[in-house]
Amino acid sequence: MIKIFQQTICCIILIFTGLFSYGQEIEDSKNFFDTPQVLYKYNVTSLFEIEPTFQLGVEYIFKPRIGFQQQLGYIFQNPSTDIWGIRSRSEMKFYLNKTRRERPFYISTEILYKFVQNYGTRTFVRDGGSYTQRFNFRANRSVIGFTPKIGIMNNFTMRNFVFDLSFGLGVKAAYYSSNLPADADLLNSFAIWDFSNLSKSGNEVLQNVILSLQIGFTK
Repeated sequence: MIKIFQQTICCIILIFTGLFSYGQEIEDSKNFFDTPQVLYKYNVTSLFEIEPTFQLGVEYIFKPRIGFQQQLGYIFQNPSTDIWGIRSRSEMKFYLNKTRRERPFYISTEILYKFVQNYGTRTFVRDGGSYTQRFNFRANRSVIGFTPKIGIMNNFTMRNFVFDLSFGLGVKAAYYSSNLPADADLLNSFAIWDFSNLSKSGNEVLQNVILSLQIGFTK
């Protein structure tokens, strides 16, 4: 898993370097932040997360150098068990430059909401490994997060292609609930998945790290 993550990061860096180098050659003095403006995006990195997500976004630049972005995603099945969920990322963005040739860096604050449910019929170990038992289970997790971010977004051609790369470090609170007994541990669990302990209940505060690459277009 770590190797896959490293390869993904390297791929993002290479894409970013290539596109940015290409963009520097474009002679275009048009103000990128003419308002109002709507941008449509697809989050590429969301497919490579621990919980793979198909995520689309829309950004509305309603004032020069100020935009609001909303992303919505659907979380689908992973190797540990059946899973589904939804994710919302709401973000207010403040751009530091005006034109596309000036490399429009931005800072932002993002609010996260996520709901994920694992369900199905699996074999669990009970009483510290004394015996096994099969359960029809449902385990829910709700997450609320707050993350400051930095990023860069650019148009590279007259065809209005959008490239958005960002990084953020924040916190998130996770709330767990399950219909399983507290001593039930998943047999042959995939430890890399957040839901390896499906009987977990209560809440905890965790670090939230975001590395995002979005591509899209603007009219």
